[in-house]
Amino acid sequence: MSDTPSIRIHTPQLAFPEVELSMKDFVGSFEELYSRKVRNKERLLSIFHNAGVHRRYVSGQPIALSQMTDLRERNLLYQEQMKKYCGQAARAALLKAHTQAHEIDMVISVSCTGFMIPSVETFLIPELGMKPTTKRLPITEIGCAGGLYGLNRAVEYCKGHPGSKVLLVAAEFCSLAMVPEDLSMQALVGMALFGDGVAATVVSSDTQGTNPTSAPFVFESMQSMLVPESHHYMGFDLGAEGFRLILDRVIAKAMSETVGPVIQTYLEDRSIESRDLNFFAIHPGGKKLLVALEDFFSLDANALHASYSALRDYGNLSSASILAVLNHLERDQAMISGQQGLFAAFGPGFTIELMNVTHA
Repeated sequence: MSDTPSIRIHTPQLAFPEVELSMKDFVGSFEELYSRKVRNKERLLSIFHNAGVHRRYVSGQPIALSQMTDLRERNLLYQEQMKKYCGQAARAALLKAHTQAHEIDMVISVSCTGFMIPSVETFLIPELGMKPTTKRLPITEIGCAGGLYGLNRAVEYCKGHPGSKVLLVAAEFCSLAMVPEDLSMQALVGMALFGDGVAATVVSSDTQGTNPTSAPFVFESMQSMLVPESHHYMGFDLGAEGFRLILDRVIAKAMSETVGPVIQTYLEDRSIESRDLNFFAIHPGGKKLLVALEDFFSLDANALHASYSALRDYGNLSSASILAVLNHLERDQAMISGQQGLFAAFGPGFTIELMNVTHA
């Protein structure tokens, strides 16, 4: 038994609502519902087609969602979706990790697209058969950075409690956070990018040896960075009708100019050369950011394949996106034991979450 057990991250598992929309379905619904209410329709359709999203899942048919103008109605559906799909993803994650529910020592939930008290872990613990003494950590208000923020907190717990196991569940139902009457450019960009979904994974403190086929990533280091004077970049404005998305006009340029140097400094502080990284899981907040990182680090065309694939198949799932990228990474990319990788996610604050791992 090792005195310093490694921290293993198991392959995340995903769950989605039943309503699936192709890009054709999405654009058709938009034209039916909003074409007479917006200006520059052709420009908007161009934004939709260039967003890099070919498919997404949502929490109802578009016409039904457009009629849900009451915040309480949408939030009640959010709570139902949380209970149902967090349970599905959590069961799949436990199965993938060859872990029994009673072995879990802590449950971390992450979500920012609705409001729920008591939080979803209070339903998951008895439903899945976890111990009533299982510790809970609900995380909100971190937006798209939340999945990796939660993963970092899970690692910290496992480092401090050798032999422990943490279940992390990130769940976002972005279609219920949108205000149907909001046809601002920020809202329309959000409409083009976001989808609904849940991702769950198990993080374990490995004292006896874990099968690398179920836990392919070994933690090496982490960092949280809050960028000064950046509160205005993104967020939510909560009003009587619901959440209005805030996306500052400078955000694409600011993120492109900020994220690369922050990652570079993080790597240099750990004596890691970017060329020594063999795989990447980058939050797919949009194609522009991914392209900017490819250019900054001179990455080859396939380096961010997992991020582009997750964006294509699900849209931006906010906090759950980074875990969806890890699912694609393990599924689609051949990795060799000992190779180094980088995880990165970004959210309101402006927050940059980073993790360096090796492949088991």
